[in-house]
Amino acid sequence: MSSIKVIVSKNSNYIYHMLSVSKCGYDNSYGKKYRKYHDELEINILKKHERYITVCGGEHCGELYAICISMPASFDDDILKEYFLALLDLFKNENLELNFKKYKNIYELSFSSLDINYTSHKEFYLSLLHLKSEIIEISQVMINNYNTYIKYVWNDAKNEINIKVNELNKVISKVKYAKMWEKELGYKFKHENFHVVLCNSIENGPQGINISSNKNIFYITDDNILMSKFISHEFGIYLLVDILFNMDSFNMFSHYQLLESLAEYYNELICGGCKYFNEFSEYIDFYRTLQQNNTSISPKEMFLNAIKYYNIDAEN
Repeated sequence: MSSIKVIVSKNSNYIYHMLSVSKCGYDNSYGKKYRKYHDELEINILKKHERYITVCGGEHCGELYAICISMPASFDDDILKEYFLALLDLFKNENLELNFKKYKNIYELSFSSLDINYTSHKEFYLSLLHLKSEIIEISQVMINNYNTYIKYVWNDAKNEINIKVNELNKVISKVKYAKMWEKELGYKFKHENFHVVLCNSIENGPQGINISSNKNIFYITDDNILMSKFISHEFGIYLLVDILFNMDSFNMFSHYQLLESLAEYYNELICGGCKYFNEFSEYIDFYRTLQQNNTSISPKEMFLNAIKYYNIDAEN
């Protein structure tokens, strides 16, 4: 049986700290507080490349968001700085063989779900060659500012976040949302744990941010019950994406609102729902009516009915 675990991550908090101080995607009091520790020129470099390294649910996902933001943010191992050194060396020196030999272990840890060999390494390089200068500049900034974050920010951030981690884990351990979702949908989560990664820097930014197949980023708020219901919703999203993924008609961007609404419909059954999704009430009511008329209807059938009714085609 899968479990939901709330955790603190140095890698995640560093990455989103840098987005906050550079005002990439959002601005807040956190960024204003810590901006003074960083070189203005380097912060401006990230801001210049904002469209490549930011995400907005259902609207935009930057072309470098995966390799420069979500992937390093998801690392369990303490390899973030070495990862960016590997990218910098690869695209700056352009010696693929030497780079692969030198950083093979880092690539294996970074892309742990993939078969890492020289052929795949070359394909990776060629697929991103058109963004060579952007990758070099972003990687250099991430390398240059890492020690500054550790020296001036991380210890206080870790202590603050750990307080909320302990509070939320106590709440979530009592309600067993993962078990309830799996029973409701008749589908098992692929991983042993779903990790809720808390960040203290993303106020006003996207929430419930997917950074891996079992990790999601959340901002810290005072209301633990509301947070737990939001976490429940996001766990449901992961299950529904797995269920719907192989459908030809499914597209994460085109069908963002329908997917979020389906998750929130089930979330209402499981925990009473989360007020963050009130704007999708029309779609949620549609799903509710579907199930009232056919209590055995599957999540996939409900989703297909919604696509047909609202005439929302997948956009490739």
